[in-house]
Amino acid sequence: MNYEDHLTKFTILHPLKSKTAEEVAYQLIDIFCMFGAPFILQSGNGHEFANKIIQNLTDYVARNEARAWKAKTFSKSRIS
Repeated sequence: MNYEDHLTKFTILHPLKSKTAEEVAYQLIDIFCMFGAPFILQSGNGHEFANKIIQNLTDYVARNEARAWKAKTFSKSRIS
């Protein structure tokens, strides 16, 4: 996978095991955690594939926000 910052042309390359939207979303999460999420995400694979990637990203974030909230609530209740 080739990820390029449009402004600086900084490029990140990640090997993919498969070309599925799930795999691409997983690799994008890794990049976003290092550099932050972009305001615009472009894909050369068409709108349907880009929509699947965005759906996988939102599902991943929603699952992890729920886990983080539970951990935060649990840690606060243990401190009290």
